[in-house]
Formats: sequence, C-alpha cells, structure tokens
Amino acid sequence: MATRSQRQNAIVQTMIEDALVSANEFERECIAFAERQKMKELGDVIGELGVWLDERESAWLARLGIEMLENEEGELAFGSPRHSRPFRVSTGANDTIIAGGRLVRLDRDLPVLDEDVYDEVLSRLLDWAATGRHGQA
Repeated sequence: MATRSQRQNAIVQTMIEDALVSANEFERECIAFAERQKMKELGDVIGELGVWLDERESAWLARLGIEMLENEEGELAFGSPRHSRPFRVSTGANDTIIAGGRLVRLDRDLPVLDEDVYDEVLSRLLDWAATGRHGQA
C-alpha cells in the first residue's frame, strides 16, 4: 500500500504532466495564430500593392493592354490579350510573396510594402508584359 507521501508525489507528478500537455497545446495554438496573422499581413501587402499599381500605373498599364483581372484578399491577377495565362501575385511562405512564379522577399521584422518590393513586382510584371503568348518578346 502506498504511503501518503507517495500518493501526494503521484498527484503532483500527474499535475506536472497535465501542465506540460497544456503548455504544449498553448504553444502550438500561438504558433498557428502567428502564422495566420503573418498570412493576413502578407495579404494586406498584396492589397496595398494592387492599390499602388492602380493609382500609379493604371493608365500606363492600360496603354500596354494590361488589366487587373482580380484583386482579392491575398492575390492579384493581371491579364493581357497577348498572354494565355495571367500574371499572378500571391502570398508565399516565410514572409514572401510570389510574383510571376518567383519569390519576392519582404523584411522579416516588418513585412510591409515599400518601394523596393513595389519596384521588384512592377519589373516582373513588365517583363511578363514584354513577352508574347509563347514567351517571345
């Protein structure tokens, strides 16, 4: 038969194990929340990019025959009669966005739209616009 001290130790051990399980679950939930928040922030960056392109370049892009097909949360798509597939900008992993199938890295500490990111995406959009239906310039 277990002594009182052994029963108390068993109760304490069970409490410690339960606390560790709870702490691990909480940590997983925090990591998942942080990842969802990052994806939302990246979606916001793409939304801002759509606004910037619309405000700054809409007339110029229209002259090139490029139109914004969709501007949904987390994704932009541009089309042109010269292209069978749209140029897409979407969220990526690890503080990146994907523009035309290639990664654009953002500042990990503060993933916001800045001139460097804007210029990189615009450059890729223009490269895409300069190629024809089969990748010919």
